[in-house]
Amino acid sequence: MDQTYWAAKEGSDLASELNDRRTTFLRYLDSQGYIARWRNAMSHYYGQTDKNSSYVSSGGIQGELALVADAEYPSLLKQIHTMVTQQRITWQTKAVNTDTKSLTQTILARGILDYYLRKSGLDTYISKATETSLVVDWSWVTAEWDTTRGNPVAGQIAYVREGDIKYQSKLPSEVAYDILAPDIAEIPWAIVDEIRSKYELANQFPEFADEILAVQADKGYEAQYSLDNLSTSTLTVLKSDMIRVATFHHKPTNALPTGRYALFIPGGSVLSATPSPYDELPIVRISPAELIGRSLGFTQTSHLLGLQECINGIVSALVTNVSTFGVTSIWTGKDPDLDARQLANGMTVFESTNEPKPINFAGFPPQMLNFLEFIIKRSEAISGISSVVRGQNPGDLSGAAMALLTSQSLQFQSGLQRSFAILNERLGQLTLSHLQKFPNSQRLTAIAGSANQWMMKTWAKKDISDVVRVFVDLGNPLANTVSGRMTLGETLIKNHMISPQEYIQIIETGTLEPSLESQERQMLTLRDENEKLQSGIPVKVILIENHPQHIKSHLTVIASPETKEDDNLVKATLDHIQSHLNEWKNTPPEMLAALGIPPFPSPMMPQPGMPPGPGAPQPQGMPHPSNAPAQVQNAESPIAQAGEKVGMPSMPKVAGTNQKFQPPGGPQAMPQGVR
Repeated sequence: MDQTYWAAKEGSDLASELNDRRTTFLRYLDSQGYIARWRNAMSHYYGQTDKNSSYVSSGGIQGELALVADAEYPSLLKQIHTMVTQQRITWQTKAVNTDTKSLTQTILARGILDYYLRKSGLDTYISKATETSLVVDWSWVTAEWDTTRGNPVAGQIAYVREGDIKYQSKLPSEVAYDILAPDIAEIPWAIVDEIRSKYELANQFPEFADEILAVQADKGYEAQYSLDNLSTSTLTVLKSDMIRVATFHHKPTNALPTGRYALFIPGGSVLSATPSPYDELPIVRISPAELIGRSLGFTQTSHLLGLQECINGIVSALVTNVSTFGVTSIWTGKDPDLDARQLANGMTVFESTNEPKPINFAGFPPQMLNFLEFIIKRSEAISGISSVVRGQNPGDLSGAAMALLTSQSLQFQSGLQRSFAILNERLGQLTLSHLQKFPNSQRLTAIAGSANQWMMKTWAKKDISDVVRVFVDLGNPLANTVSGRMTLGETLIKNHMISPQEYIQIIETGTLEPSLESQERQMLTLRDENEKLQSGIPVKVILIENHPQHIKSHLTVIASPETKEDDNLVKATLDHIQSHLNEWKNTPPEMLAALGIPPFPSPMMPQPGMPPGPGAPQPQGMPHPSNAPAQVQNAESPIAQAGEKVGMPSMPKVAGTNQKFQPPGGPQAMPQGVR
């Protein structure tokens, strides 16, 4: 029996294994009703069921029914999608060390990731995947290194490019994997479908050109497993050079230490098979929730599909009633004086024996309208989207009450928000890993600089080699609304924590990036100076530095027991601190005030008549108080000398006698000097 691991096989054996696993996965989705439910959800989302939201169609035996679809279901899903994706993504990077070089690399890495997020379209794929997962349970985003992308390599005769990252969003039916894995993060392999031009593919793999060019659109697959309800007849009419190919990714494991990468034609040959160039699977999934016991996703919005069909039925009945009986009928008895043609001209004066009366058949039963309102409210409750979030005020609600309802809607979507954060974080990590591994030349990238001004930055993979981790900060949802930004800005400016310019920045963007950037640069400068002091490199002090902040930071250089034993280091650090003290002391007060630096502390002067504190220097020519004669000490203060002449009070006399009062205990109990 062949005990070779199936993913390690070669040639036709590998092709057979890959095709079998891909087909088995698709059949599982079909047999469990996923494909049918996803098609139904897609049809309702785009308003293309038997009732269309774009126009009113006819139905019934004789076309007597007016059919139309309402857009309640897509409206709720769009609201959820907006709530989740409107949060500002902020990359946070972590280096292996905390030295200045590593911290500088983290700043560069954040700028590069921000470029790929906003300028390379990654945010678009993330948004699309999030939207797809709300409709069809889960979605994927791939991040692969594509050697055919990027700028042309200078000096190459052939058409060679430097390579770049290719992102794609994928439907759940386009990525096959082992669904019995205990967790989606534990899946060892994935097969990703992709639509590519067969002529481009034949040029890339000339040895398989005949087989590739002979491939036609897989009409059977598209009719059975596609989610857009394309019929076989429609596919026959369409003429396209696009064919479906599949990429196999297997991450390095104990069973397959080098991993595996393979490109194959479904039902055909393996075009390429190599060890995996990636350390992990270059694909990330997003799902609003997880199916218990399986590595399958689930969306709560699937419970809205039945209610949407009810809404469509009620709205169609109402439209049918209006379209059939919307024109008012006139009832009258037989009247020889009334000609019906007289009514056709609109406002007309005519005479008749009997009064004609209008009959209205187009009235709406209140029970039907109440039922429609009930279903809409149930849809809002199931989706967690209140009418307040949708821009409606159901009553005289206060601002605090409306804010509470909005926050509850955000909390209801916490599962999707968590998956959204993980998707961003893992894609950021994949992007960073690819850029640390694949580029062989320097790259020129537009990176956000001061005050969000873009600047061109040249970098190489060694410039971000020390960055090891990417985190995502989704920001405060409060900052996504104008009222929330105003509240945040007013609080900060009231407490003198920001400037008026930064207040405007908060109102416009909800962030404080310029001020944070300044603080970050100051922090890096302090770290760099401390490292130079530790290395024995002289550090220059300039007048406009924040001297108190520098002094506190530099004290950490000699704060450990080991550094205290290094006399040279201690002397160099204290000399540098003394230079800060000198510059601080000589800085004009108006400049200190402009820079927000406290004034240099004045020395404590002894009060008149009071000796200096212990160890304090004595005025020149004056003896220490402890060595001075008593009369000199007493003569230091005229007030003290005058006090010596004041006598103590006498004890009062006992009433009716000439004897002075004696306190209990005798004369010795009286204070000294009292007569």
